[in-house]
Amino acid sequence: MHSVGMRINKKLLATIAVPVLLGGWALFRPELIFVNKTVDEKLPVSATSTQTLSQLAVGSFTSQAHETKGTAEIVRIGDKTYLQLKDFSTSNGPDVRVYLTSGGNPGKESLSLGSLKGNIGTQNYELPKTYDPTTHQAVSIWCERFAVGFGLAAHAARCSHCGNFLQRLRLTLKAATAKPTANQDSLDRLRAQIQELEAKG
Repeated sequence: MHSVGMRINKKLLATIAVPVLLGGWALFRPELIFVNKTVDEKLPVSATSTQTLSQLAVGSFTSQAHETKGTAEIVRIGDKTYLQLKDFSTSNGPDVRVYLTSGGNPGKESLSLGSLKGNIGTQNYELPKTYDPTTHQAVSIWCERFAVGFGLAAHAARCSHCGNFLQRLRLTLKAATAKPTANQDSLDRLRAQIQELEAKG
């Protein structure tokens, strides 16, 4: 009788353990840590194109929860703006996404660019019209599943080919200052960015 009870308990434990293990695997996806996905994208500029490429800002990644390397560049080609992760590498993981943030981890003013295309290699993300250089001043590689940052790159404006960019920043500051609800911290960051560009110019 005792042996029968033991067999029943083992079957019951197996019945419970299997879905628990499968659920844990689906949540954590531990095998992704050991699987790299490499990409190598080029910016959409051809040798015969009349469109010029302007580098607006650049920043280097610093590691957070996982070692992350490379640079994050904001470039303009014609009337489109792109984020390019260049010589990029980080760990793989479940539901890793790319965000433009105000300087730290994703928040309410952040802009989602979708899932990370690969944990290794150069890759491009077209920025939507809602991109605002006065607000979106950093790039966060963010694991949505566990709410943890893999890496962060804060942008510094580049003066090369940025005359139009500087003018847009001045117009943005003028418009933002006229608003009674303007965020003072954002205005201060914008003024500092304009002063940096003017000093380089």
